[in-house]
Amino acid sequence: DVYRSLLGDDLNKISSESVLDDLSTPQSALRPKYVIAGGASGLIEGLTKRLSGEEIILNDMAVKVSQQKTQVIVDLSSGRQIKGNILICSLPAHAVLEIKWTPTL
Repeated sequence: DVYRSLLGDDLNKISSESVLDDLSTPQSALRPKYVIAGGASGLIEGLTKRLSGEEIILNDMAVKVSQQKTQVIVDLSSGRQIKGNILICSLPAHAVLEIKWTPTL
């Protein structure tokens, strides 16, 4: 909603590339105002505790992410494929460029 307010455009018409470019600038309105104490492992541990009862996959790298109309499909390095209409995928920023995105990111 913040981004739509700033650009005055439908979110479906804004490219992911323009959002990532904007986030990389120090003056971006969307830059995070907080950091996770303890780093990424703290985020993973917190999510794991709060999402008990859900399927959690750790240490299996995503190699392809495909967004369909009603679901997201993630192909993992082990050959496993995960499908869902709600999916949380956490990865380091450098890994964004190593994943094949469909549609293109």
